Amino acid sequence: DATKLRPVEGESPSDKIEIGYWKIRGLAAPLRMMASFAKADFESVEYLCDGKKSTGYDRSGWSEVAKPPLRELNPLMNLPYVKCGQDLVTQSNACVLYLARKFGLLGSSLAEQAKVQQVMWQTTDLRNKAVGRFYNGDQSKGAAEKYLGQIAVHYKKLEAWFQQHGTDYSA
Repeated sequence: DATKLRPVEGESPSDKIEIGYWKIRGLAAPLRMMASFAKADFESVEYLCDGKKSTGYDRSGWSEVAKPPLRELNPLMNLPYVKCGQDLVTQSNACVLYLARKFGLLGSSLAEQAKVQQVMWQTTDLRNKAVGRFYNGDQSKGAAEKYLGQIAVHYKKLEAWFQQHGTDYSA
C-alpha cells in the first residue's frame, strides 16, 4: 500500500526521478514498478539498440552520446541508472536499493532490511538463470525441461520464505 510508505528522512518523494535503460523492460522494469508503486514523478529514458552494424548492434545513442557526460558525474556509469537531484546511481541492485530507501520500501529495522535484501538477491539469482536461457539457451531436446527444473528451485525457496514468514511481502 503506497499510502504507508516511509521515505528516508530528508528525502523528498516528489523529486523528479530519471530511470535510464535500453528500450526494453529488462533490468529497469523493477525500478519503474517501484516508482509507479510509490506514485513518484519519474521519467523513463529509453535508449535504442538499433539493428546490426558490421560490428554488431548499434548502441551509439547510449555509448557515444548519452553515456560520456553521465560518466563525468559517475565513473561507474552503466545501464540501468537512476538520477534524482544530485544523485546518479548505476548498477541494477544499487538502483533498486536506492529507490527502496528513497520510497521507504527497504524496511525500518536492520532485520527487515536483511529480509528485503535476501529476497532481492534470491530473485537476482532467478533472473540470472532466466537470462542465461533467454539469450544463450540450449535448444537441444530436453533443454527446456532441464531449465524448468533449475528455476523451480528458486521458486520453491521463495515460496518457502513467504510461507515461513506468513506474509506476501519480504519484510
